[in-house]
Amino acid sequence: MVNQFFRLLGWAVSAGEKDLPFAEKFKALGVEIDLSSWGSSEVRFSNTPQRIAELTETISQVLESKKLATQDALSLRGRMQFAHSQLWGRSAKLCLNAVTTHAYSDHGDDVGETLAYFLKVFRDRLKASRPRVVTPAWDSPMFVFTDASFSPDDKCWQCGLGGVLLDSHGRQVAAFSYCLSSEELETLGYPGKSTVIFEAEMLALLVGFVLWKRRLRNRPCVFYIDNNSSRDVAISGRARTLPGSDLVAELLKLEDESCTNSWFARVPSASNIADGPSRNCMSEISVRPVSRELVCLSVKKILQPLLHAG
Repeated sequence: MVNQFFRLLGWAVSAGEKDLPFAEKFKALGVEIDLSSWGSSEVRFSNTPQRIAELTETISQVLESKKLATQDALSLRGRMQFAHSQLWGRSAKLCLNAVTTHAYSDHGDDVGETLAYFLKVFRDRLKASRPRVVTPAWDSPMFVFTDASFSPDDKCWQCGLGGVLLDSHGRQVAAFSYCLSSEELETLGYPGKSTVIFEAEMLALLVGFVLWKRRLRNRPCVFYIDNNSSRDVAISGRARTLPGSDLVAELLKLEDESCTNSWFARVPSASNIADGPSRNCMSEISVRPVSRELVCLSVKKILQPLLHAG
């Protein structure tokens, strides 16, 4: 019927593999659009298996040869950039930056450790092939406030983590408050380092993300932090030292796994609702408290791999 209509209008219609019947899944320019969950208000966009295979093979060849000429780097970056549009998370964008840096550097064609690392990350993300999901939840952002306190002279609460989750209407949904043990502080570098507030702020952010990952899935989320260094690292996706670089890598991994569009902003300490929970004070938290023991067990479970990564 549609073809007859086009012919009446005098339009030429492509035949063959492009002339396909209506379907829940279809491909266009290397992208697969999945409408099978339309009834659940979801549309999925992903790279086609063919594009994934071709790009994966090219990256593998570069890693094996350890050579990437400037023109080849620019060509690879263009292909990666298109595929990146169907990938979740910001780690893939950092990979594009690494390829661009290599293309315009004065170090020749040799693939260094940094570029090799990011190419492997991109290849892994490509193979995982998690589709971008468009849902009505995109119009309902969540807000996460996190904070950390560090008072080494306070033997009862040396270093605390706190977080509060708010919905799109500004209503408190959940909160947590946790005190790091001496063993956990030692893993962060204290007392070898005089302060670990940066690391603690990153941990608070990660704990909140993991605790509420299901609520943040397929949504935009604004994370409010009152520490400039932690905010800047979260935005850039890079840290110069350990364990910061490992912690920010976990952050990027969480964004990718939960398909969360993250925005990081600074909030003045006096306006940070998570300040109280980080200091063992829940007086301004209106949400019905969850069992403190249950939250502590959950936080401990979350911290173990994070601290191990650091």
